[in-house]
Amino acid sequence: IRASAGVVENEKGEILVCKRASHRHLANKLEFPGGKIDNDETPEQALKRELFEEVGVEVNVQNDKEIKLIKDVCYDFGERECLIYFFKIEKDQWSGNVSGKESQPIYWMNLHQLQEKSDASEFPEPNKIIINILN
Repeated sequence: IRASAGVVENEKGEILVCKRASHRHLANKLEFPGGKIDNDETPEQALKRELFEEVGVEVNVQNDKEIKLIKDVCYDFGERECLIYFFKIEKDQWSGNVSGKESQPIYWMNLHQLQEKSDASEFPEPNKIIINILN
């Protein structure tokens, strides 16, 4: 499975986080918003589509090369292997009314809060790798 996820920052330097549904893989874990890359999409195109569909974030860049790749992480969850592209979306690169459009809870967290939740294993392993890079 190939997926893209966005580390979306607001004016206060906080990062957008979603909680996964209780009936899905990695139930109730916190994660950076994103989703699967369709066959005809680049990771950046998938990121833009998924952020808008999931949380109402509209990425506003002239060129997809302006979207900074933090790291791509290949991770074997046992039942499935994923390659996840994590991108940083700076505060001046997006607009929109942020909400959990799939009825998922969403939170804005500062780096300290992200690290605390990561240390408590509330994020999946690939997300923890990114949180360590951010800190």
